[in-house]
Amino acid sequence: MASIHIHTPAGNGILGSIAQAFAATVRFVTGVAETFSEAREMEYLMSLSDAELAERGLTRNDIPGHVFGRGK
Repeated sequence: MASIHIHTPAGNGILGSIAQAFAATVRFVTGVAETFSEAREMEYLMSLSDAELAERGLTRNDIPGHVFGRGK
């Protein structure tokens, strides 16, 4: 998971507005990238056989928790 910290100027001027818009855009793009990454991982894990999942210590029911960080 990506972690980006952008500190925007405190003022309400044009630079502050531009910085806030840029920060919002970065958060949006990062969220989209993470969603696509999670979808690819889900697709890959679902394509594995039960035996292949077991080798990784997973069952089909474990996949969502594993992908979204609530798993083992």
